[in-house]
Amino acid sequence: MRTVLGPFHPDLEDALVREIRQLKETNLLAPLLILVPSDLIRRRLKILFARERAMSLLNVQLLTFYQLALRLQAERSSSPLELKSDLFMEEALRQLIRTGQPGTEPFAPMVDRAGGCAALWQTLRDLRDGLVEPTVALDALNEGHFSRRASERTTELLVLLRTFHQFCRDQKIADASDLNRNATEQVATSPFLRQFRQVFYYGFYDLTQIQLEFFFAVAKRYPTTLLFPLLPAQPKHNAWNFAERFYERYVQGHSSESTPAAGAEVALPATARLFDGAEARTYSRLPEHWRCRIASSFGVHDEVATAAKTILALVDDGQMHFHDIGVVARTLEVYTAAISDVFHRHRIPVAGTVEEPLAQAPLTKAVILLLNLPAKDFLRSQVIDLLSSPFFRLGDFAGKLRIARPDLWDLATRELAICKGTAEWHRLRRFRQRDLKLRQFSQDDELRTIQIGSAQLVLLGDIVEILMADLRRLPGEASWHEYAAAWKVLLEKYLDLGLKVDATAEQSAETGAAIVRLLDQLAGLDSVKDRVALGDFVHTFQHWLGRCSTVDDRRNTDGVMILSATAARGLSFRALFVLGMNEGVFPRTVREDAFLRDHDREVFELDLGYKVSQKLTAFDEEKLLFTLLVSAARERLYCSFQRADESGRALAPSWYIEELERALRLAGRPCETVAIPRSITEKAAAAPFERDDLSLPHELAIRLSLEGRDATALIEASGAMPELYKHGRAMIAAIDQSGARLLPYDGALADIGSYWKTFSERGLSPTALETYARCPFQFFTRHVLGLAPMDRPEEVLGPSPAEFGELGHQILRSFYHALLDRGYFSGNQSEIEVETLLERVAHDAFLDYEENNPVGYPLAWESLKERIIQLLRQVIARDLAELARSGFVPLSLEADMTGRLSDDWPEPVKNIAIRGRVDRLDRKNTMLRVIDYKFKFGQSPATEDKNLLRAALRGERLQPPFYCLLAQSWADKQMPQSGRAEIEADFYFIAPHWSAGPLTTSTYPGAVLTGKTGAQTKETIAYLADGVRGGRFFISRGEYCGHCDAAPVCRKNHPPSLWRAERDPLTERHRALREKNIKEDEHEYGAD
Repeated sequence: MRTVLGPFHPDLEDALVREIRQLKETNLLAPLLILVPSDLIRRRLKILFARERAMSLLNVQLLTFYQLALRLQAERSSSPLELKSDLFMEEALRQLIRTGQPGTEPFAPMVDRAGGCAALWQTLRDLRDGLVEPTVALDALNEGHFSRRASERTTELLVLLRTFHQFCRDQKIADASDLNRNATEQVATSPFLRQFRQVFYYGFYDLTQIQLEFFFAVAKRYPTTLLFPLLPAQPKHNAWNFAERFYERYVQGHSSESTPAAGAEVALPATARLFDGAEARTYSRLPEHWRCRIASSFGVHDEVATAAKTILALVDDGQMHFHDIGVVARTLEVYTAAISDVFHRHRIPVAGTVEEPLAQAPLTKAVILLLNLPAKDFLRSQVIDLLSSPFFRLGDFAGKLRIARPDLWDLATRELAICKGTAEWHRLRRFRQRDLKLRQFSQDDELRTIQIGSAQLVLLGDIVEILMADLRRLPGEASWHEYAAAWKVLLEKYLDLGLKVDATAEQSAETGAAIVRLLDQLAGLDSVKDRVALGDFVHTFQHWLGRCSTVDDRRNTDGVMILSATAARGLSFRALFVLGMNEGVFPRTVREDAFLRDHDREVFELDLGYKVSQKLTAFDEEKLLFTLLVSAARERLYCSFQRADESGRALAPSWYIEELERALRLAGRPCETVAIPRSITEKAAAAPFERDDLSLPHELAIRLSLEGRDATALIEASGAMPELYKHGRAMIAAIDQSGARLLPYDGALADIGSYWKTFSERGLSPTALETYARCPFQFFTRHVLGLAPMDRPEEVLGPSPAEFGELGHQILRSFYHALLDRGYFSGNQSEIEVETLLERVAHDAFLDYEENNPVGYPLAWESLKERIIQLLRQVIARDLAELARSGFVPLSLEADMTGRLSDDWPEPVKNIAIRGRVDRLDRKNTMLRVIDYKFKFGQSPATEDKNLLRAALRGERLQPPFYCLLAQSWADKQMPQSGRAEIEADFYFIAPHWSAGPLTTSTYPGAVLTGKTGAQTKETIAYLADGVRGGRFFISRGEYCGHCDAAPVCRKNHPPSLWRAERDPLTERHRALREKNIKEDEHEYGAD
């Protein structure tokens, strides 16, 4: 074997060309075999030979090592070797450990740890690739070759390896190492190899032991020339330590002749200054046109956008073609999505093989949703997400229904408070013959007319029930093959995998095919374990989906090559972009193997002759990779790093950046350094963002707008909804004014007559006016626009405080209704067991609530029910005692009352209708008392609850005066002979944490409305109603802003809007409401 040493570019490439030409000079048809480590290098050599050097390739075979192994395996056996993937081997190892076979016991805790089995398999694979014979290694352990501290751990690992080897032999499980082993055995008798006059190995600088054995088997039997990438220099070059170590240990002794590719006296390349500490060296000069730029940016998107715009500049200026350019990152995991998006927007064609995580594909997400439905008990959100997927076969279920509406299904299931489980999904059966009307948020809200047709609900119910039936038909335990076949049927039934001829999207077809292939691989696990639980199968399938990727093969596209640093070895470009030059990224973070430390690996390699690579040598490999990348740039090198990520977290640049700057400074070619600003406007001063022709339409439009220039012409030319832009620009210009007058955008609407007509005709409600008094904009969003947050029932942990109050109201209503029906207040107290009655009506209320609402955790729900009953037991005891003492008797419960204000009320409420729902109406002779229950959960009363007269005057509590007016209207109709009734409104505060609780009352005398305080209260109500009529819905900030439902659409934090809301005289009176107070001499009732 003869060896030629030199860097890839141009030395090794030139040497290979010379060797082939020499052999072809005497015999044009001389059969030659060129073996390379990767398909990308294979393609690079084809371009080199055919396009760049115009060479004939007659009878020249270009193969990768893997392709040669497959060829020899085909010669060895007519049946192909079924190779298992790493995922399969990892799962086989996990199942083996779970069986508890001898040697697996110490690793049992690893099985269920995240990444535990994956890391263990990587260690075993290193040993298998190193051809480690467990028995020999165990003998070496007994002889003391390994340290005492490592002996026990290494012994356990070797015993596991022996058990796993035997298991794989018994079950005929093969992986890539078995392929290489078989190919090695076939080398000596291979007709294929015998035909070649010369075999060339090109471009590798590291091999595993099994690959070395394969290589030496060929080199010993056939004329072989190895072109090895190594910079021959004395003293040794630090950047090439990794390759030199391999060469000296494994190649040099087997080589009959070693020659430098460029001659012994040639100066080192100019880029060889990288990582070189030697002083007395001669370097060549960099080409005059060679340039380097280092850019820093904020976040991945800006980093990729900088590269994209620079590429466009190079191509648009006619300097290069897309195929002359490469974009490289240490790993592409972080950059794949950004590159795909940004390059697509910039219309930059992409070449190469781009891997995208399978789990990120929309089809895969739908598959995962379907997989998890049984385990999640058909969780509402997951069912709706699945049915909303564009890959769900809704058309196969819709039948005569023309359009299936998953958006309406989402609303309906929220309305019906469906969380999960068969019982809750069966609530849809109630609407097989009737539509579902979405309920109002409260009784005081405006009437809503949204309803969902029964046809939609029937379709949803049918689909869910079919899903439940199919998925629950799966057995709890089966073979891997049976489960794989069953899930194939289910996936094809419910999802469009794109496997049919009329598949609409090529990408979804590739994703679907990849998913089916995974199921086929899972079926092969029967050789490992013949029975598996359904949960374990689903978990394994989902784990594999998360670990696999799809390959978008664009190798034949004339575009920019996208590569990882390892894949770019041996390639060259006129311009090369190296992304992600951050510390911990390039160079990557290197750690020792947790199961097999480097000093143990060194013993395997040096003492026992098994090449098991040491992990910490990767530090040297990182240097070599960066050196190769810098050398691969023939004219332009662009390096970039992130100063901070998208969240603002500061990031450190790689120390390779500083080393590159040092090397190029010594070469007389300093780097150009560019800091890309984060601000859109400041970017315009930095290359390449300074060129308008490189900006995307939306980028340029945003920048022009921020600079105060009109982008209308650009928006119209790009077709990006120009009318919306014009309207938005005018709106922004208006709201950014710091004037002292409210604008229509601030809620000062000119015409809201249609709403006022509906609002006034239905009748004023106290709760709606209280909302307006609190914040007119909150009233606008809730009552005028009808906006409200949408709850997700599956996230509800139990009844909210408001729902707690509703439950309490329902129990109290049912309880007092039962007392009235049984004549409790007519002298039959002794015949009624109050405790039993309370528990019964509470039980009925709880059942009704459970039927229509999520209750959260069962234990917490049971505890809450006990607390409610205990609280109401105390409240009812006090209430019944007060009724007996005062002589009042309940007349009506939960009654909707209406009335009309008299002529003496100010405009615009004179003669207007009013309405309200009264919790309870008590009577004693000509006295009426309106009871309103208020459940409070704080430690002390709120300010507005301490003084109802003042709270009504300020518009904070308008229910008391409204209830008094409604009760008077009721009395005029129901008690005409009794004269004018004496009326009061009482708030019954049910507050378990108040010092005076759990039942505290506060009274609002109806007579107050006839005095000065009443007149002022009437003015307050009239002012609030006039604000609604006049369309004045401005912002009014307060403590309630922290829990306001309108916060997402409120501009309270926009200084100009807030300035107008607080400076306009129109809002002054509203702010003054909060300062109103009652003087003692204005009425005969003092403050509480």
